[in-house]
Amino acid sequence: MDSNTRQIKKIFEKAYAENTDALFRFALYRVSDREIAIDIVEDAYVRFWQTLEKEEVKEPRAFLFKLTRNLIIDWYRKRKSVPIQDFSEGGAEGERAEIFMDMFEGNIPGADVDLEARLLVEKIRELEPIYREAVYLRYVEELSPKEISAITGEPTNLISVRINRGLKLLKAALHI
Repeated sequence: MDSNTRQIKKIFEKAYAENTDALFRFALYRVSDREIAIDIVEDAYVRFWQTLEKEEVKEPRAFLFKLTRNLIIDWYRKRKSVPIQDFSEGGAEGERAEIFMDMFEGNIPGADVDLEARLLVEKIRELEPIYREAVYLRYVEELSPKEISAITGEPTNLISVRINRGLKLLKAALHI
């Protein structure tokens, strides 16, 4: 194994260890199907490796989220039965909430927190799509506005505005 391949492997393994769970949650939240979410994340990592072989990736986390987001959009385009921008469609809402909350099983102590988390997830789903994505990426996946900007290809200032407005709408919906 040459030094370039070793370097690629090191970058890949670090990105895999740090981002796989978040990418899976992101994909599952969008497509509501575990197998499809797994396939999307696997495809994202294959493309990530292929890109690493050709060029340097300065922000692996943002790059992986962008790849995953694009693969999700491609999946919705292929389905054509669900509008690309409306990621809350595609299954019974109760089933979607349960699938999403299953991802946190064992990580959230207590029924009160579980109930609050379910309510929060449902309220995020009710946001307009432009706010939903920004709020989800910022507060669930804990990405910075700069990272979200790199994922969406939109200016950082616009992302910050969407996060701020989405958060205000979310607080209003939660009566905070």
